[in-house]
Amino acid sequence: MATTLSNTLRAQAQAMIEAAHKLIEAAEIVDGMGAVEMPSARVVHEDGATVWRHAEPVAPPAVTPRFRSGREAMLAILDDSPTPLSKREIKKRLAEIGIEISDNTIASTLSRGSEFVSAGAGQWKGAPRKRDGQQQEE
Repeated sequence: MATTLSNTLRAQAQAMIEAAHKLIEAAEIVDGMGAVEMPSARVVHEDGATVWRHAEPVAPPAVTPRFRSGREAMLAILDDSPTPLSKREIKKRLAEIGIEISDNTIASTLSRGSEFVSAGAGQWKGAPRKRDGQQQEE
């Protein structure tokens, strides 16, 4: 009987260790996603014990958390590039960070945004800005 109980406890401990490893992997994935709010609600039981229960997880934002919009991501890509980029290269770099934007939207954003400047020959760059993020006047 003691052997059976011992084996049962060992099996349960092994299952808990495997579950812990899976939780650690999941936590690392969540850390890579950025902040994801998890609403919670306080529940008080009849015996007076207080328990916090989490509601359904909130879906991560569609845009990479680093950027609030595709326009902001495009500007960051152009600012990070030492040379002007083509629309195709901008789209490729957006896809690399998980942002999918159509060719027409990219073209429209580049041509209408004052923060983007044509460098000629189908190449684009970010407009010069002051250090505090304000656009320089020309």
